[in-house]
Amino acid sequence: MKRLIALTFILGAAMAAPTTGTNIKSGTFFATAGTDAKVRFEFKLETNLLFNRAGSSTLTLETPWNKKPIELEVEKGAPYKDAPDEYHSTLEPVNTAIRVPVGTKAGTYPIKVSSETFLCDNIIKVCYIDRATGSLEIRVGAGKDVPVQVEFSRPAR
Repeated sequence: MKRLIALTFILGAAMAAPTTGTNIKSGTFFATAGTDAKVRFEFKLETNLLFNRAGSSTLTLETPWNKKPIELEVEKGAPYKDAPDEYHSTLEPVNTAIRVPVGTKAGTYPIKVSSETFLCDNIIKVCYIDRATGSLEIRVGAGKDVPVQVEFSRPAR
């Protein structure tokens, strides 16, 4: 009986999905009222991670101005040399525009960001859905944009 319990524990630990290693670093974007803030997401995959093309991966933005969240698909990148139809080894940046309504007062407005990404760990040979949250800021006024960095790393076990 003890052997069965120990074996069940070992198998359960081996099959457990990794915890998230994704870090969404805040970005800052500038716009004036009545124009679009041009938001850019840049991705960094740790060398042992691959982006699985079979699953859907998205970024979701919640703004103070939209009733519904904005959903962006993350789907383009450089094909992985050993399985180009199945994986990407790098991801292309994703750009979107967020309309700042006419009459918006000068100031900083937070935007909530969440990601759901289908990743594969090429070392332990496991694929999983990775979820992360973060934020970015839109500042009504003038300044220099700083892209949002989404960094994927191998989760701690």
